[in-house]
Amino acid sequence: MTLLGVPGLGTLRRLLTVALCGAAFWAGGEVQRAAMIDRCLDAGGAVDARGLCRGLAR
Repeated sequence: MTLLGVPGLGTLRRLLTVALCGAAFWAGGEVQRAAMIDRCLDAGGAVDARGLCRGLAR
């Protein structure tokens, strides 16, 4: 059985699934990076150009 009765949409559906999984992976990384920056700033540190937390007392 084909999607909506149109032949050939199986490949399109697979490509859409891969694209959505890639977008979800990227978005998860962005959310994690934002959370790390917030934790660093809340602890009194600063984030450098590479995204590393600097200036925390150990």
